[in-house]
Amino acid sequence: MRIQAFIFCGRGRNLSPFTTNTNSSIESNDIESTNKLGNDGTVTYPKALLPVGNRAMIEYVLDWCDQADFKEINIVATADEIDIIQSYLKKKFLKLREQEFDVISKVVSQSNHTHHLRTPAPINFIISKASTTGESLSNEIIDKINGDFVILPCDFITDIPPQVLIDQYRNRDENNLALSIYYTKSKEHIDKKQKTNKEFFTIYSENENSDKQPVLLDCYSKEGVTRDKYLQIRTHLLWNYPNCIVSTKLLNSFIYFCSFELCKLMRKNQQLAVKKSNNKHKPNELSSIDDDDDDNDNKEETDYTMIKTRYFNTSNQLINDPINFNKSLSKIFRDLARRSWKHSKPRETISMFIIPENITTFIRSNNLNSYMEANRYILKLKSRNKTFSSNTNSSGAVIGIDSLVDDSCKIMEKSNIKMSAINTKSSIGNRCRITGSIIFNNTTIEDEVILENVIIGPNAKIGKKTKLTNCYVEGQFIVNDKTAIKGETLKKLYFENGENDNDQEGGEKDSDYDDDDDDDDDDESDSEEEFYEDDDFEDDGLFER
Repeated sequence: MRIQAFIFCGRGRNLSPFTTNTNSSIESNDIESTNKLGNDGTVTYPKALLPVGNRAMIEYVLDWCDQADFKEINIVATADEIDIIQSYLKKKFLKLREQEFDVISKVVSQSNHTHHLRTPAPINFIISKASTTGESLSNEIIDKINGDFVILPCDFITDIPPQVLIDQYRNRDENNLALSIYYTKSKEHIDKKQKTNKEFFTIYSENENSDKQPVLLDCYSKEGVTRDKYLQIRTHLLWNYPNCIVSTKLLNSFIYFCSFELCKLMRKNQQLAVKKSNNKHKPNELSSIDDDDDDNDNKEETDYTMIKTRYFNTSNQLINDPINFNKSLSKIFRDLARRSWKHSKPRETISMFIIPENITTFIRSNNLNSYMEANRYILKLKSRNKTFSSNTNSSGAVIGIDSLVDDSCKIMEKSNIKMSAINTKSSIGNRCRITGSIIFNNTTIEDEVILENVIIGPNAKIGKKTKLTNCYVEGQFIVNDKTAIKGETLKKLYFENGENDNDQEGGEKDSDYDDDDDDDDDDESDSEEEFYEDDDFEDDGLFER
């Protein structure tokens, strides 16, 4: 059984001001720098191409998929970003990928292990015009699914082999529709002044005293619980799962291994929605239509919902339950998880796998704090493979073994770089000290500059004798000489007449740049960052619908 993979590339609102956040048209096709020029003149990146350790973050996901031997890999992105992602991958990643597989095949063919020979999975690019990830799945992608599949984000880095998660999915219980992956949030490198991932109350059951796997039950946002002043756990949930656990330490990885039955459930919901819309247009014939529809539903269920969920299972009836699939995937799987307990007759469950803490590494670069943490993790891996202490170039600059500096960069005399990643065609002046920072391409840093835990966007310029600490600098921003700023986001100000200027105090102090999920309509297409708001609950499951 080979699995199809679908990688959703969101816009990355929480990574602003370095990502594309609006549907602006492409005015520059600079594939070499993979930048996107927005309507306001700012240079931004598609989220999937943000550099992590001087590599696009989606390359780590594709490398992980190649280990899994998926049937095919599909990259889903909006129309204004898919061309940039495709051009970048074709120019750099795909060519190197083919060469690596050729080398492996030559080595394996000379041994007795020829059964390991395989060709790389094809990579397809899918344009999404939907406003939500759930709508994209149920309307645009559903016809391309022909078996079990996995949904992935474009921003994760992990040392967990994919076969571990695949085995967890294959060993699922017979009544499980999908497997959801959760991980524990890290306390490292968190800037307390900035908001981190939005916290949630995740309710699940470990099923310790049974042979069944842990299952996801419900999830509530911390904001909603604070607003209501209490955590509302449904009575019927406690009847079915009296030993459930409530955790605020778990984060959704946006990795879902799904069975083909889920697609059939989506199609069934589409048919029910069409019937309801047709019935609304014929109020006088409603009673007779309802009777006919009931008969038709029974006929359809006998043919449609008899689905083999396991190889050795005879049959399983997929019970109809109207679910709105035109919203974010995280909300859809929350609603699917509620099916297991909110009705008098149990529905299918959503199993749950929690990545072990302190044993493995799992990082999602879905906000600026975790983005910095992902870069540090890659730099630590690089430093472990080095045997010398540091690298001193001809100009006397010292580059630590835990740093990545592109060969096209210019570093002047007596500069010191530690735990930092510097992208292409950047220029570092004399006697600069850069620590724990990320510097994008074509950035100019003049003499005697001190940078600590800073992210600098493309084409920015940092003036002489400037000191920045825990700051985020937008692309093309100019920091004046002798500026000292700590803990701010520096952005350009744009006026109605089209002119722009830098704020004299160091740019716009954007306090809401990483304030995610306040307005779901703003970023429903971002597959990872928007999450749960408690919808109106129809009943406590005391009566069968």
